[in-house]
Amino acid sequence: MNALHYIVTPLLALALVAVAPRSGAATDSFFPPPAGSVAAGAAEAALAVEAYVYAYPLVLMELTRRVETNGVGDGGAKPVTTVTGGARAPMNAFAHQRALFDATTITAGQRPNADVLTSSLWFDVGPEPLVITIPDAGGRWYTLPMFDLWSDVFAAPGPRTTGGGAQQWAITKRGWTGMLPAGVGRIEAPTETGRVLLRIRTDGPKDYPAVHAFQDGLRAVPLGHFGKEWTAPAAPFDAAIPPQAPADQILRLSSGKFFEIFGAATTRNPPHTHDRPILDRIARIGIAPGRPFTTDQLTPGARPHFETTRTSAGQQLFEAFKRSGMRINGWRFLGSPMGAYGVDYRRRQVVAYSALGADLGEDVLYLTTIADGDGKPLESAHRYTIHLDAMTLPPADAFWSLTAYDDRQLFMPNKLPRYTIGDRNALTTNADGSVDLVLQSQHPGAEKVANWLPIPAEGRFTLVLRLYAPKLTALDGTWMPAPVMRVGQ
Repeated sequence: MNALHYIVTPLLALALVAVAPRSGAATDSFFPPPAGSVAAGAAEAALAVEAYVYAYPLVLMELTRRVETNGVGDGGAKPVTTVTGGARAPMNAFAHQRALFDATTITAGQRPNADVLTSSLWFDVGPEPLVITIPDAGGRWYTLPMFDLWSDVFAAPGPRTTGGGAQQWAITKRGWTGMLPAGVGRIEAPTETGRVLLRIRTDGPKDYPAVHAFQDGLRAVPLGHFGKEWTAPAAPFDAAIPPQAPADQILRLSSGKFFEIFGAATTRNPPHTHDRPILDRIARIGIAPGRPFTTDQLTPGARPHFETTRTSAGQQLFEAFKRSGMRINGWRFLGSPMGAYGVDYRRRQVVAYSALGADLGEDVLYLTTIADGDGKPLESAHRYTIHLDAMTLPPADAFWSLTAYDDRQLFMPNKLPRYTIGDRNALTTNADGSVDLVLQSQHPGAEKVANWLPIPAEGRFTLVLRLYAPKLTALDGTWMPAPVMRVGQ
């Protein structure tokens, strides 16, 4: 999916299984053999939950890759489409979102973005490196995070890191030692497959031609074809791949199927080097990546928990999601770590579950609220304001925006139409330089329309505040966002 999503799906019925060591694996540093038993019952169930937490992001990434590359350009075969309307392409080719979503073009998905257009590429650098060409951005803000199959950002070329000028990078697999053309930098990917996801600022339809020119300047070509014309081969259509959103597909996976995907994907996409402790732990009940799965490979004590642990794992994920993030003035910061997680596997799972494809926090910061400053739910029957003075103005080096979503977590029709408001709008300021944003369903009158963000006509709603290239004060906790205040009773 090309759009970030931040809403809880129904409680997961999670599947927990394990894989025993393969023959001769004793010398394999990534796949240790079982190193002794653990106490029966609760301890083994807890290790099974840890295994699922660890595996979840990779399985979700792999399911997403399958959906978004299935049947693209296959000469008449009927391909599936992503439920979010995201663009699709074969492996090693960019797909481009050419227009912002609105209330008429997006009818599924979760919390679409009204600030940026995206371009997405799923890569496979197992056979050879892939050279990515990035054009000059002309001062325009963008991010280009590169994700391994575990959902971690391993590189993020762009204005903040490598600059906004034209550049070329070769994504290589681990340990590749070949030569690269002059002027092409090297980025080693931790896994052979992964994703590149451009987010680039756009100011609406009048701005599309300039953004499209940048998107069209993005190139991806295998090293062996560098300097030549090359087109990614069409992806064959696989009718067995469900068209549903990958996060929903996981709900339907059996225990065995979940870890079949995990085992197959990790043959070419091994764990990180710092994962040794978790691998040692889950190996104690027969769970290890990188080989075909059968239930016979589970330790006898783990086998009874093969299905029964799924419910507790789902509940733990749901509870962890509810607790995640710091809360200030009613706002919840998705916070840190974001994009790169180290050994915080629960955090990595929660972000994958709620915001797969999240940028590094230094590139984009997200805050959400479903309540006003007094803790009461945001409801369309009321009117609200947000007072932004010098201390509460969102600190961003690029730009900031506030977006409203209805109870489906989608845009709602409005007459302007306007789905987001921020510092790119011609906001009316007060005499002291402060700004009062107006949130209500009815037109507020000509004198307030410049600062008006329409909310749904009925039901509860959600607000998302996005800071693009947030300043340090937003990242270190110095800045405190202004509360949403209800007008009247």
